[in-house]
Amino acid sequence: MGYAIFDYDPSLQGFEADIDLRMNNYKHKKKQLLTNAVSLSEFANGHEYFGFHKTQDGWLYREWAPAAEEVYLTGDMNGWKWLDLPLKRLDNGVWEIFLQGQNALYDGCHVKTIIRKNGQLFDRIPLYAKRVVQDPVTYTWCAQVCDETPYKWKHNAFVPDKKLFIYECHIGMAQDEQRVATFDEFRQNTLPRIKKLGYNVLQIMAIMEHPYYGSFGYQVSNFFAVSSRFGKPNDLKRLIDEAHGMGIAVLLDVVHSHAVRNT
Repeated sequence: MGYAIFDYDPSLQGFEADIDLRMNNYKHKKKQLLTNAVSLSEFANGHEYFGFHKTQDGWLYREWAPAAEEVYLTGDMNGWKWLDLPLKRLDNGVWEIFLQGQNALYDGCHVKTIIRKNGQLFDRIPLYAKRVVQDPVTYTWCAQVCDETPYKWKHNAFVPDKKLFIYECHIGMAQDEQRVATFDEFRQNTLPRIKKLGYNVLQIMAIMEHPYYGSFGYQVSNFFAVSSRFGKPNDLKRLIDEAHGMGIAVLLDVVHSHAVRNT
């Protein structure tokens, strides 16, 4: 087939068959993903359609569950009655429910999705949840509605330096005490030291939600949820914004190959 990469590294020509296999796998998977989407960007931004969205009249929740026979929403707002709030089946495996009133859901409200398949009921964490928390006693996980005021960025005009000097870090371990540090603590205590050392890029190890802390964030359970161990989404945005104000670009590790069961 011929690839431009051979112009940069001729030694790879002996592996053209393997590269062909990877490219064909990529094209096949891309075709699968884009069945109902215009582009990869549209597919990747599915969280703008799925998940929980506050409107003027209430809350809209959508889930993608093509193999489900029935889907329900449950949580603090209805006393955890599993079958009280059924979702309506739309096209292409999409399910939807509208909850009337802006207080139908609220910040901190714990929720789960109930799936009926083959006659059995399963409780699951909503796929596009933006916040997932662990009970400190039972160690079970559930989604939590995050109704934060939209963050107002202060440094929208930031342009990163083209010559990168990268500082890789892990938010939770960036302190001396035997506990997990937070985004705010990193922003206040560690970020100034990174700036003083002359770095212009901050690379943060995986921060998507992960049940096993010892995985350093590389066994992801919820791709759209910032780990609750470190704080809320606005805390991360504030850290990034302040880094930009110091002239520091921020890279976030995105992990797709070490997913764990989302239960």
